[in-house]
Amino acid sequence: YFATDPFVQLPDKQVMTLHDFVPPAQLERSAFFTDYLVPWDSIYHLGVDLRDEGRYYARLRVSRPRHAGNFSAAERSVVERLVPHFDNAIRTRAALDAARMGRAAYAEAMDQLTLATLILDASGRVIHANALARELLDTPDRLSLSGDRLSFTEPADAKRFREALERAI
Repeated sequence: YFATDPFVQLPDKQVMTLHDFVPPAQLERSAFFTDYLVPWDSIYHLGVDLRDEGRYYARLRVSRPRHAGNFSAAERSVVERLVPHFDNAIRTRAALDAARMGRAAYAEAMDQLTLATLILDASGRVIHANALARELLDTPDRLSLSGDRLSFTEPADAKRFREALERAI
């Protein structure tokens, strides 16, 4: 029945009812209405579609039975107030996915280096170690990994590292 659902491709970020989107007489003659909505007593629908530059497409649908009646302007307004939050969530997800892909590509390139490479955050936590660095840290001599922090056997090395990190920051 979803293939025959007429309540698709709504105008971006516009909250509307199924009866607004498809003329009621046309809707109520359709097989989708008579064979699917009526038997399930899911007559009234409210929805909104959100798109993010072709990457994501999200649909929110709320339905209810015939005895509840169609959605009011006040009920539509509740969903309209949610739209900016849904939109923000979709854009945040898209940005996180892009950052994740970029980081994965960067990590893969780092693993190809013949130089042991560690990436640290501003507090000195290791956020990435390429394959060669992981191999060296797994066989500790003067340097090892303790949780997500570098650990030095020599206090002078630890002091030089902290000073270098502070200068870099």
